[in-house]
Amino acid sequence: MSPLKYDETNVHQRPAHVRVHTAVLLIVLLLAVASMAFVLLSLPPPQREVPLGAVFSLSGQDAATGRDIQVALELAAEIINHEYDLDIPLARTTGLPALGGAEVCIRFADSKGSPETGYAEAERLITEEQVVALTGAWHSAVTRSASTAAEEHGIPFICGASTEPALTERGYTWFFRTTPDDLAFSEALLRFAQDLNDTHDLGMRTIVIVSTENEWGTSAVEAEKRCIEETDFELLEIISYDPNITNVSALALRVAAHNPDILIQNSYTADAIRFMHAYKQLNWFPALFLTQDAGFETAEFLETMGSDANFIVTRSAWAGLENPNPLVSELNELYKARHPEGRDMDGQTAREFTAFLVLADAINRAGSTDPEKIRTALRETNWPAEHLITGWDGVAFDHRGQNIKARPVILQRHEGEWRVVWPAEVAHEAAQVPAPDWSQR
Repeated sequence: MSPLKYDETNVHQRPAHVRVHTAVLLIVLLLAVASMAFVLLSLPPPQREVPLGAVFSLSGQDAATGRDIQVALELAAEIINHEYDLDIPLARTTGLPALGGAEVCIRFADSKGSPETGYAEAERLITEEQVVALTGAWHSAVTRSASTAAEEHGIPFICGASTEPALTERGYTWFFRTTPDDLAFSEALLRFAQDLNDTHDLGMRTIVIVSTENEWGTSAVEAEKRCIEETDFELLEIISYDPNITNVSALALRVAAHNPDILIQNSYTADAIRFMHAYKQLNWFPALFLTQDAGFETAEFLETMGSDANFIVTRSAWAGLENPNPLVSELNELYKARHPEGRDMDGQTAREFTAFLVLADAINRAGSTDPEKIRTALRETNWPAEHLITGWDGVAFDHRGQNIKARPVILQRHEGEWRVVWPAEVAHEAAQVPAPDWSQR
């Protein structure tokens, strides 16, 4: 008998048991395929996008700073989502590798510099835009309200530049801050002034504080008073002013009448510009002008004042563009190329860039967009100094959410550039104190 051939014409010539086994095999195979299809259909779709909220003042008198920060965050997202030859986390990969290459997408919200608006916008981003974490908000008062919304909804909030010490004293478990706070900054400013007196016998003794009267300004004043009490300096007066002030001439005259050796000022950009014009009109400038960053370090202030900004001293959370870490110049060139006015990075933008990158890295390490897992990853953060453009010792958070590796430096404006003048181990050059009169510049 000729052997059966395997084709459609003789399939029915097979023995019955072969036909049964074949049918069973086909049924099992079909069931397996159906089961696999069911499992695949039941799985969530691959993560394509990770939405992150950013609350900043994009309109109002501090809009220029808000827009600068927006450029910095957009640059951070660009570096995360595409490959860049930079020695920072997530730069050399595409998207978030642990989430299948998902891209981060920033949902910006305009706080208008208002705490109430900041809270409402943070809540909108969480409930309507479905963001998995938030960052912001430069103004300490707005950061306080926006982070309260995040706390209420169980969403991580990372703060890059708001320095009110009380922000990490609220017992919040979803709040993280990468920058040093005002107490650390004030200690640095006063130690710097004391060191100058001790080493150069300058004879500086008297201080006047000028401060905006809002949440951040009040907090800064308390920190400054506390630090002054630990020095040999005498505090003559604290002059507080309404944040909505438009004419500061009388206040500047009051400062000049005291003629303090040291002026400490806490002002946002518009106020800082007004006061500087008023001091010049009075032909008055202190031997040592100490500022709490904020308005005195923004690009808008420096462009407006030009050479008149020379000899101002500011505390800062970054070591300036002369930081020897090659990352600083590399990232600054990328930032300038993206900025519509070709501006350099500054202390504000560098800090916000850093905070956003820390947040994205935590999400990647969490391997999830679940807020609880992101919070756990943030708590486990331990970045080394070489990943940073700020000059800190690293990033690691304590139980309050405060970065314990952030350290302040002191900068002075020399010939249109910021120079690190303290502490000595990282200084670019010596401080020029006392500052020359306006007529001698």
